[in-house]
Amino acid sequence: MLENLERTEIEDFKPKNELNPDIWHNDMLDSRVRLKLMDLADDFIDTLDIRWVKPEDVIITGSMANYNWNDFSDVDVHVVMDYSKVYKDKGFVKSYFDAKKDLWKDEHPRLKVFGFPVEMYVEDSKNPSKAGGVYSLNKNEWLKKPEEMDAEDVDYDKIERKAVDIMDDVDTLTGKLKTEKDLKKCETISNKLEKLFDKLKSERKKALNTKERELSPWNIIWKVLRAEGYLDKIINAVNRNYDKQNSIN
Repeated sequence: MLENLERTEIEDFKPKNELNPDIWHNDMLDSRVRLKLMDLADDFIDTLDIRWVKPEDVIITGSMANYNWNDFSDVDVHVVMDYSKVYKDKGFVKSYFDAKKDLWKDEHPRLKVFGFPVEMYVEDSKNPSKAGGVYSLNKNEWLKKPEEMDAEDVDYDKIERKAVDIMDDVDTLTGKLKTEKDLKKCETISNKLEKLFDKLKSERKKALNTKERELSPWNIIWKVLRAEGYLDKIINAVNRNYDKQNSIN
């Protein structure tokens, strides 16, 4: 097996026996962290320019509100809002909010809480988070308290091998895309990368709806690839090919 895992070890993705002690004290969110995140959420909400709908709540979810946090986790802050009250086309609303989320992230790449990046998102109240832990910043209480995770049945060696195989495939395809001169062949390689990325997204989405949820193999594989920068590597390669295909020299 190639030594592709440079920044991470598979042990990093094994669940802990406690919530992050820098952020949580006696299962309650640190008051300084809570107030700061509420201020940040207010600033993010202002950028949305949605004055006719008020958020229903602001929550923390994801691995930082659970036992599967690690050094590569984000502080996932979700502004809960009814998409249908924003506009009748909920697909358009989601695309708009996702664009605002990405713009916020690009504008504040160094914004962190105890070294963990803050990730903003607008969640549809009619399609609530299915994460293991959900904490309300407004109410200062758990809406869904996480349970300690039993990872005895998780085959981390198999997950590591699969992640390395995918990284090898990405390295091979992006390497070919970088050196190939024929535009048609470049398009074929780029399509393979897009299909691979779509498969990873689809498998992870399905995995989070299984009983294993956060401990499902495809979710852990996704997190390993993200931590190692391979998801960005795919996106950047596809975008560079698009520019090359459509430029006039």
